[in-house]
Amino acid sequence: MLKKLKELNNKRISWGLLLLSCISFLGAGFYFQYNMGLEPCHLCIIQRIAFLIIAISSIFALINPMKNYLIYISNIIWIAGSSLGLYGGIKLVHMQMNPPEFSFGSSCTLNAEELMNNYPFLDWFPMMFEAKGSCSESSYSFFGILTMEQLTLFIFVVLFSISILSLISLFRK
Repeated sequence: MLKKLKELNNKRISWGLLLLSCISFLGAGFYFQYNMGLEPCHLCIIQRIAFLIIAISSIFALINPMKNYLIYISNIIWIAGSSLGLYGGIKLVHMQMNPPEFSFGSSCTLNAEELMNNYPFLDWFPMMFEAKGSCSESSYSFFGILTMEQLTLFIFVVLFSISILSLISLFRK
């Protein structure tokens, strides 16, 4: 399996699919926000930023996937982005299962709002990074089984797992 992942690291198609999936997830987020009226919270915005970071990592690799240094940089950026998304997803799902009014210390704005206020470049694209929703409320579920927040947490778990395995595969002889 690691051998196959190492081969995929050197192919443009795999990095292109990663870029396409990140663009698709971001597009789905905009669809839910602007067509269905579901406002994102601060942690949702952190997940958007994570998808952007992962997309940037794939762009680095798409430059020349045969250059080892670009692949290493791309994998490290991918791990960083998926870690950020994993953080946001875990915190968001935790807050929805333990709403702030019932749980001590559960707050959406604890670290997420600090992140948003410390990076003024996020103000450049208000339609993408404006958070008006509540982190403790889930307003949409797929087929009544899985909430959107649980699904994005699952996506980041998969992305994080693949990114770790992908980096490990680079050290395989």
